[in-house]
Amino acid sequence: MYSYTVLGDGEHKKAKGVKKNVIKNNINHSDYQDVLDNNKTLHHQMNTIRSESHQINSYHINKVSLSP
Repeated sequence: MYSYTVLGDGEHKKAKGVKKNVIKNNINHSDYQDVLDNNKTLHHQMNTIRSESHQINSYHINKVSLSP
């Protein structure tokens, strides 16, 4: 995971295993700094569709999104 800001271009954020809409709408650059400075973890909820044994299911997952 990483985040950086560019003058005039805004924020660029990446987090492995987290849905892109969660990163775009719910996580800020200040969250990345807060996690590193205060040694805490952030959890976010996301929806996903998975197939298990040819059965399609929808899941609501609470996942660790940012960790130091």
